[in-house]
Amino acid sequence: MKKICITLLFACTVGLYAQTAMPEDAKGIGLGFALNANGRGDFGMTAEITAPWFFKNSFSFKTGGGIFFRKTDAWKPYYSLDFYFLGGTLMKTANIRLYGGGGPIFLFPASAGEKPVMFGGAGFFGFEFYMAALPVGSSYFIELGGSGFAASKRLDVNGFTVKTGFRYCIPLTQKSGEN
Repeated sequence: MKKICITLLFACTVGLYAQTAMPEDAKGIGLGFALNANGRGDFGMTAEITAPWFFKNSFSFKTGGGIFFRKTDAWKPYYSLDFYFLGGTLMKTANIRLYGGGGPIFLFPASAGEKPVMFGGAGFFGFEFYMAALPVGSSYFIELGGSGFAASKRLDVNGFTVKTGFRYCIPLTQKSGEN
């Protein structure tokens, strides 16, 4: 199964890399804020940083942290830290990026009496809607996926996740040798 998944990921990557036709100078660092619904109804807010997309806008990395409030006890938060590998492509017919990502996620307890740090994984598909002609500046995004924590006795953090928010991509300019 692992070999099949790696082969499919490689095939999709090659296909996306060949199709992308955006200018190489259309890059930037993304700063985002999102509202989340996690697991079985936990509400959260996250902040994230996305690295510039590379290989013809096909790959990137994203890290973020957030605070979540349990559905059952709204005044007792827990915290998250995540790191994702991203792969995607820009649509040729619209200013939209279609992407997917996955990686490790850590949950930290709100108080010392709770279960220690939990480690798990998460994955998602995302859609980013740019307000400008190039993939820099303001955008809105939505990500749909799932997360799992195998060693967790708290099943409320496992399951479907939804994230929607605003991202501003700070343009990185490249100096051209032509003047």
